[in-house]
Amino acid sequence: MKSSKKISHYSENKWDSWLTTLAEQEYFFVDNFIPDQLYKETQQYFQQLLDEREFNKAAIGTNQQRQIESNIRGDFIYWLDKQEDTKISSLFILFDEVLAKLREYLF
Repeated sequence: MKSSKKISHYSENKWDSWLTTLAEQEYFFVDNFIPDQLYKETQQYFQQLLDEREFNKAAIGTNQQRQIESNIRGDFIYWLDKQEDTKISSLFILFDEVLAKLREYLF
């Protein structure tokens, strides 16, 4: 039988401490929340996307009224997709862990 144990970046004690602080103070900071290796992998992936010109000029407005206004928004965007961006699957696992823990402890 396969184990259904999920990958966890942090211990239950760590999550308990963080989320207790969040519940009591309504905010908290975690320095270096993304582990160094994951941060480097993610940074390299985004640099690759930037080099390949995968980022798009940001626009304003809704679908039919979408306009590029450089004087309002001069940034570029890239929409993350779990199925497409498999090189950063560990980052998605961390995001999912955050959501699961927030739901478990606070809702």
